[in-house]
This record gives sequence, C-alpha cells and structure tokens, in this order.
Amino acid sequence: NLALTYIEMGDNASAEAEYRAAIKRTPQHPYLYYNLGVLLQRINRPADAERSYLDAIAKFEEQAEAYRVRASLLNAEETAEHPAAKAAASVALAEAATTLRNEGEAYNALGALWHAARKSAKAKNSYAKALDLNPQLSAARYNLAMLALRERHYADARRELEAVLAA
Repeated sequence: NLALTYIEMGDNASAEAEYRAAIKRTPQHPYLYYNLGVLLQRINRPADAERSYLDAIAKFEEQAEAYRVRASLLNAEETAEHPAAKAAASVALAEAATTLRNEGEAYNALGALWHAARKSAKAKNSYAKALDLNPQLSAARYNLAMLALRERHYADARRELEAVLAA
C-alpha cells in the first residue's frame, strides 16, 4: 500500500497521513490501526501508538464476533434446503479463529509498547492475552521471557524461552 511506500522512502508524516486516510475510507479494517500503531511506535509517539493498537484490538474483536454470529446463523439454517450451511459455518468459525490469532499480534505489540515504557504489569497482561488468543505466538512468549528477565524472575524467563525453543 501507499503508506508502506512512504515508510520505505523515510517519509513517516506522509505514511501516517495515508494510514489515517485509509482508516477514514475503511474504518472496519483492523490492520490499518495496527500498522498505524507500529509506525507511531517507531517514531516515538507511544501514547498515539497505544490508542491505535487498542483500536486494532477492538476491530479484531468486532470482526471475530461477526464471524461467530455468521457461523451461528448458518448452523441454525442447516436444513435439507441449505446443505452447504454447515460447511459455510465451519469456514466462518475458522475465520473467527484466524481473526483472534491476529488480535493476539496486536496484543503483543501493545505489550511491547508497555514493556518499553516500563509498565511491566500492563505488558505482562498484554502478552498473556496475546498467548490466550494465539498460543503459538512465539514473539509474545519471547517478549514475556524478556520481561521476566528484566524483573529478575529467572525461572519464569527460562520456562518461556524453553517454550519458544520447543515451538
């Protein structure tokens, strides 16, 4: 997208403007908020990045709920007249699961932001939520280990790093 091109060119102000314009055009798209948060974090605007990550999380949750509702409706509709409803419901549930895994990425990014700001409790909660949503998210597990190391909780850090290596 155009915002990424601006980032590659080193024009962060234009990239931010492009993300904000894209959000106005398609406000339901969670990745726009997420990517804006990454940019804002990169240019040292943590409060704005936090807001953008929280917006992304809210949009991911809305999207996952929409998929769950669709699956529920399709399951209720499953009759002789609609034999494909069950398959469509399975697809909708898979999309909900994917959306929640992506929401985990946003929680991990938010945790990294709080980690950098030395808000350890918020960072730990965010990493834990990321892992609840996506247990295979090695980045969140690694970040949790780094937080434990910083707090001198060596046994916790070791456990998390061993889980990263086992993945």
